[in-house]
Amino acid sequence: MTANVNTSGASPRRGLSFVDLATLLVTAFVLQTGLLPYHISGAAAGEPRPLFGTGSFSFPDIVSNLFLYVPVGACFHWSWRRRLGRGARAAAAAVVAAAVLSGVVEAVQALAPPRVSSLVDLVCNVLGASVGVLAASGVAWLGPRLRESFAWEARHRPLAVVVKGYAVVLIIMAVMPFSFTLDRGLLRKAAKQVRLTPFASLVEQSALEDSLRRGGDPRAYSLARWGRLRLWSRWAAEAASFAVLAVLVSYWLQTEFGFAPPGAAALVLWYGGLGAIALSVFQIPVLGRGLDATDALFRFAGLAAGSAAGGRSSTAPGAGAIGIVLSRRTTAFLASLVVLYIAYVGVLPATFDTGAGRITQALGTSAFLPFFGYFTSRADVMFIDVIEKLAAYAVFAALLTASAGPKRGESWLAHRKAIVLVGVLLAGALECVQVFIPVRVVSLTDPILAACGCLMGTVLADKSRAFLVAGSAAGEETSGDRPWSAADAALSTLAEPREDAPREPSPAEDAAKSAPAPPGSP
Repeated sequence: MTANVNTSGASPRRGLSFVDLATLLVTAFVLQTGLLPYHISGAAAGEPRPLFGTGSFSFPDIVSNLFLYVPVGACFHWSWRRRLGRGARAAAAAVVAAAVLSGVVEAVQALAPPRVSSLVDLVCNVLGASVGVLAASGVAWLGPRLRESFAWEARHRPLAVVVKGYAVVLIIMAVMPFSFTLDRGLLRKAAKQVRLTPFASLVEQSALEDSLRRGGDPRAYSLARWGRLRLWSRWAAEAASFAVLAVLVSYWLQTEFGFAPPGAAALVLWYGGLGAIALSVFQIPVLGRGLDATDALFRFAGLAAGSAAGGRSSTAPGAGAIGIVLSRRTTAFLASLVVLYIAYVGVLPATFDTGAGRITQALGTSAFLPFFGYFTSRADVMFIDVIEKLAAYAVFAALLTASAGPKRGESWLAHRKAIVLVGVLLAGALECVQVFIPVRVVSLTDPILAACGCLMGTVLADKSRAFLVAGSAAGEETSGDRPWSAADAALSTLAEPREDAPREPSPAEDAAKSAPAPPGSP
């Protein structure tokens, strides 16, 4: 009797996995997008409609169809790999499945009068799925190597992991709400709206506010005032986020590469400034963001402040990986600043109306119900509002966790409950104030988001402290035999002078060269 041996490189697996669930969700999304508005009635006005017509060569449509099927091809490939193993069979099955899915969608679109079935769309969908299959194959090859590299770096260089992770978070926050456009008309409009003059947006908003105030429309004036004051909160957040980046990078350069504080500050300002400009340019195709020179200006200010703070703190004891856990006094001060920021955003535009019936009017609307207002607002505005509130309360809770640890005999769970309660009370107090602000909406959504954000912040603070402590201990026990990357080597050459590098002569050598030669010397 011979046993069945699978030579495909991986043993087939059965059952529904996370990959299969993701594949089902992606397929449902494609069907939802391609079959809307579900109006299938055959030929319109008695005229025959061709299946897979030529369609029009619209560049935005081509790009959108390509990108739509990239995750389809990747998910199909990962799903078939579990059943067919590694190799060309799984890749071919994924492309065929994506082609069948696209063909079904285009065939149904031929029966829907509002839609147009196009052979161009079918070809673009298959090409996008093929790109997804190639990307999935690359991830399968690169994934184990990246996990190994991350595991080594997490054990021996935890601060490097923190710096890289924080940089990724900054990039993600800069391009929210991910509303990229490739439409040439919208891109030309965004290019015309580029503000290269600092504070130009503030001047425009102030002029609009003055005109509305003279016009006698109090609600429009309050909304314009809200927009002007909101600019300052956004710029403050930009400066604070880049200040934290500068502190992290400064610690990293000084502790792991031996940079002196002035050299670390210069390098942070140079490369951080280039990154700030790159982020501003990258925001041009994002609808609702655009390029504003004032954003880059405040990012530079944050980098300068963070570089100065990182240089002063680096000389303190324990300024290595553990040095990023600041003293309780410093974290308490930063937490108070975050509270001021949350309160500032919560009371905007600071135009109050204490007339009778305000409480009944605020509590009697449907928007008071949790998350009800988000169903009637734009998706991008809803997304940004949720992320900003979660992030603000998460940072507040993380700083509060670092500044006020649990008391003796108090469990971390009880301590987290206390911090979550503080966040909920803060959000509730701001909602009470918003009752008397006519243009604000009182809702139970903010206290719920505050509780979620505070819980996230406490968990993040605990995990970060444990990660840094464990990584520092591992780095002290074993130096690690993993070679540095090319970027590490380049940074090391900046910090450590080469033996064969030219140097300037000392004052004694200059004096010896300029002195007259003694009599009788050749």
